[in-house]
Amino acid sequence: VYDTLAEVEVNQVYENKSEAYIEASYLFPISTAACLTSFEVKLGEEVIRYAVSRKEEAKQEYESKKQSGHLVGVSEIDHDSKDILKLKVGNIPPKTNVEVRLKYVEEVEVHCGDRWRVIVNATLTPRYISRNTVIDNQKEEGSMIVETTDKHPYTWSIIVHVHSSLPLTDLTSPTHDIVKRIENEGHLGVVEFGKGERSEYPERNFVLLFTNGKSHQPTGLLTSYETEGKKKYCALISFLPDLVDTSKVDPEQALNTRALLPAKYEPNFVEGRGEYIFVLDRSGSMAGARIKKAKEALTFFLKSIPLDSYFDIISFGANYKVLASNSREEIVNEYNIKKAIHAVQS
Repeated sequence: VYDTLAEVEVNQVYENKSEAYIEASYLFPISTAACLTSFEVKLGEEVIRYAVSRKEEAKQEYESKKQSGHLVGVSEIDHDSKDILKLKVGNIPPKTNVEVRLKYVEEVEVHCGDRWRVIVNATLTPRYISRNTVIDNQKEEGSMIVETTDKHPYTWSIIVHVHSSLPLTDLTSPTHDIVKRIENEGHLGVVEFGKGERSEYPERNFVLLFTNGKSHQPTGLLTSYETEGKKKYCALISFLPDLVDTSKVDPEQALNTRALLPAKYEPNFVEGRGEYIFVLDRSGSMAGARIKKAKEALTFFLKSIPLDSYFDIISFGANYKVLASNSREEIVNEYNIKKAIHAVQS
């Protein structure tokens, strides 16, 4: 972790205990804000690295090499959910181990208004799947599926290095027992599982909270890269508005509650102009009276927004829809509100 940016490296080992060549298929939970940067497969001393390519081209190359008997891998972000990374490794030889390595980057989340939260997902959250969704990991003719009756077929371990431009003042995990070291005069924090967690089964997400006591001070990251023989630079500037009364919040308790955080300032919703984003669940679980009540509530809220404010509506089910391509395009006036209510009712 570099201030507000996390670079995550995942190493997974697949063991083929059978007497046949097999294909391993795996679903890995990932943040919708994550960007996959590296993917490679290692068998013994052989390392196969993959470049980013168009989805259909990657699938065709994977199937072609698999049919030819080569060890091959492919990864992609699930099109419908956006938070599942699909991994496939084909032609794993009998009685061997294959190591899969992937890297992705993402911004860390804000927690309780004054600290940062790093989450490493361990399990896939149960979700509603539309009847129209195509599941592409169904058993194919002639394929071999290896199942296990072991409740805990594998374990995991985690090491986190937190690089902070300002000295760290707090480094805790509300989900796991950890061992931590603070080095480099507070600018580096190293976190590992504690003794009781070192054979931990991935049954719950790992969460790490950290702060340097000056979270509201702007920070910046500068990196360089080369393209077409030229060196270029990319900068990330982050700042955290001081809006939450942190003296009234327990960071660990707040992790498991949906209660609103105490604000330092009281906004004037009657006279003040603002930007209002409404999120509507229209999945199958909302059928019947639920979606009717949700539409009634959303209609009421739309009629209550102060004039000259901005608004947008995002609805989601098997996919998602946005009322406006840019929320700044929808300003509160009689015409836009009528148009939005019509869209909600239809």
